Amino acid sequence: MTEGGKKYSRRGSGPYWWLALVLIVFTLYSLTVAATTADDCAPGQDREWIVFPPEWECKGRIAG
Repeated sequence: MTEGGKKYSRRGSGPYWWLALVLIVFTLYSLTVAATTADDCAPGQDREWIVFPPEWECKGRIAG
């Protein structure tokens, strides 16, 4: 593993790599939930995106 006194570290095994992987997976999951549940609120009802857990929150009265 050493050549000329240098030690080579494995790429992709550090904490920043794992943090980036978790953020990417969570972002993709959130986008999927947002797209598939976008019409769960009644038509004309206000909604708000909740980041954790990722979901739409229906608010207020139904307009109309």
